[in-house]
Amino acid sequence: MNKKNQSYLFLITLIVFQQANAMCLISGSRKGINIWSVKNWNKIKIPSELKRIGVVKAVAVSPNSKYLVCGLSTAIGKGEIRVWDTKNWTEIKKIKQDEKVKSVAFSTDGEYLASSAVDGKIKIFKVRDWQAIKTLEHKHIVDSVAFDKGGQYFASGSHDGIVKVWDVKSWSKTKTLGEEEFFGSFVCSIAFSPDSKHLAFGPGDEVIKIWKTKGWKIEKTFEDSDEQNIWAIAFSQDGNYFVYGTRFGKIKILDTKTWKQIKTKKALKHEDTVLSIDFSLDGEYMASGSQDKTVKIWSTKNWSEIKTLKLKNDVNSVVFLPLVPETKEQKRLREERLLREQRKKGRTDVIIKTQKN
Repeated sequence: MNKKNQSYLFLITLIVFQQANAMCLISGSRKGINIWSVKNWNKIKIPSELKRIGVVKAVAVSPNSKYLVCGLSTAIGKGEIRVWDTKNWTEIKKIKQDEKVKSVAFSTDGEYLASSAVDGKIKIFKVRDWQAIKTLEHKHIVDSVAFDKGGQYFASGSHDGIVKVWDVKSWSKTKTLGEEEFFGSFVCSIAFSPDSKHLAFGPGDEVIKIWKTKGWKIEKTFEDSDEQNIWAIAFSQDGNYFVYGTRFGKIKILDTKTWKQIKTKKALKHEDTVLSIDFSLDGEYMASGSQDKTVKIWSTKNWSEIKTLKLKNDVNSVVFLPLVPETKEQKRLREERLLREQRKKGRTDVIIKTQKN
C-alpha cells in the first residue's frame, strides 16, 4: 500500500469490552467519533461535538476506562490530542501539537500518556494534570508506540526501521533495535507480550523479529515473502498466540510455545491490507481492521468468523479494552480460568500470579 495515500485515509476503530460479552465499538474517521453497542449493533447517542472533532488518527482508552484520548490532524497540518471523560462524554482537555499525531498509548498503570508524531517526536504526559514531562525523538515518523504490562519498558517504532526501547522510570534509552536488520524499511507495528518477556515488531516488508527483553537477543525471525508487507501484529491476552496481518489481507496465527503456524479450517482473510489486530480482555475474541473498510470479529476457540462490520473508510486500528475496569476479584477469577484452560492444553509451563483482595 502506498504510504503517501495511507496518510490521507483514516478510520480508527476501538472495540471496548464493558463486561463479558458486552462491548461497544468506537470508530473515528475524518468526521469524528461514532459508538455502537456490539450486543445489538445499534448506535449509541453521543454529543454532536464528539462526532465532529476532526480527522482522528489514533485512539486510546485509559486502563481505568475513565478517559478516551483521540490523536488528531487539523486542517492546517498541525496535530491535536483531545481527552474525553467516558462517563458523560464531555471533553476535559485539548492539547495542541506542532505536527500530526500518529499514535497514542497509556502506560499500564495509567500514570502516563504517550503520543507520537510525523516529526519523529514522542511526547510523554502525566495523566494527573496532562502536562508534558518528556520529549523523546527519532529521526523519522513514529508510527507506533507501546508500553509493556510490567511497567518497565516503553518502545517506539519509526520509518527509519529502528525501534527504541526506553526505561519508564528515567525515560533514558535502554536499547536501539533494528539498525542493521531493517535499514531502509519502516516499522509499522510493535507489541510486547503480556508477560513482558518479548518485544515483536513488524516492518513494511516481509520480516518479523521477536526479541527477548532479557538481554535483548533475537529469539525468532519470520519471513513471509509471499505476503510482502506486514502491517499488523499482536499477542493474545494469555500470550499463547502471536498473530500478524499482511498486505494481501491474510491473518496468520502462531503458537508462541513452538512459533509454528496454527492450521485453521478456513483461512482468516480480508479483501485488502490488514492494518490492525487485537484481542479482547477475556481472550474469547480477536478483531482485525482492514483497508477493505471492514472490522472482522473472530472466535479464538476455533478461529471462525463471528461478525463482519462494514464501514465507509479504511479501518486503521482496532483494540479491545474494558469500559468498566476489572475488580481484583474479577481479575483473579479470569486469570485462574485462563490457567486452567492452558493446563488442559498441556501448557504446564504457564504460571499466572494473582492478587488477593
